[in-house]
Amino acid sequence: MGNPSLVKHTRLLGIALFCVFAILCCSVGAFILWRTDPFNFRAPSDQELIATLNEHQEGFEALRQVKAAQKKPDYAKLATVPPVLTIGGHDGVTRFVFAEGGLLAVGPGWAKGIEYVPGDYEKEGDIQQNLDSARKLPPGVYLRQIEPHWFIFYQRDE
Repeated sequence: MGNPSLVKHTRLLGIALFCVFAILCCSVGAFILWRTDPFNFRAPSDQELIATLNEHQEGFEALRQVKAAQKKPDYAKLATVPPVLTIGGHDGVTRFVFAEGGLLAVGPGWAKGIEYVPGDYEKEGDIQQNLDSARKLPPGVYLRQIEPHWFIFYQRDE
């Protein structure tokens, strides 16, 4: 029949290996969930973005002008802007992305940040009073005005 002590140790080793494998799988899953942030846990609050724009408006304006190629950069002003993930835009609109997430190719993505809109902002998104709960809104682009031409944006893709 075999050595009972050896059988007991083999079972314990199997249980230990299973536990290690389960912990490893959970850790990898948690890391992927944290990294992709499909539920917007890392999205800055509206108040954080408003404070960021108010504290660093000259720097944002300098970055906007550089992006639009309107003038040479004032590096002293640029150095005051907090780190952003990306700077993009189209047709004079400049978008400063502070947070983004999603499950890559298998799920919807989202982004939140500050946007400069020189013209008709109603073409750029739906106006909301608060974007802290924007993840509950249907896919689309949403704006909250901070001051003329400056908005918080939230974009959720399908």
